[in-house]
Amino acid sequence: MNIFMKVLLLSLAAFLASGQDDCNSACTDDYRPVCGTDGITYPNNCTLELADCESDEDIAVAYIGECTTCTDACDLVWMPVCGTDNVTYANLCQLELADCVSDEDITEAYPGECQASAKSARD
Repeated sequence: MNIFMKVLLLSLAAFLASGQDDCNSACTDDYRPVCGTDGITYPNNCTLELADCESDEDIAVAYIGECTTCTDACDLVWMPVCGTDNVTYANLCQLELADCVSDEDITEAYPGECQASAKSARD
């Protein structure tokens, strides 16, 4: 095999190795946030796909919207609040934690324990 053929084959191999995974970096600046499976909020689906392309790990859409991190570091203080889900929470922090991990929107209905027909978060 002559030198020209060797150079051509090496050039072709290098092109195929690096050229197959070219990432499209032409994303718009539209803000339609998505949360990636890596826990990062991306401005839109295109930027997530770009990050996936450029990353060694697989990144997909976990859910639409900004990523949320729920903290479970609440004080063990009994200052009950009644949630709009009719549950008595030990304190506002516990209610906010329940809201964070829930698919529904839970807010404080009123301070104090819920009426007798309600359930407690301790149940």
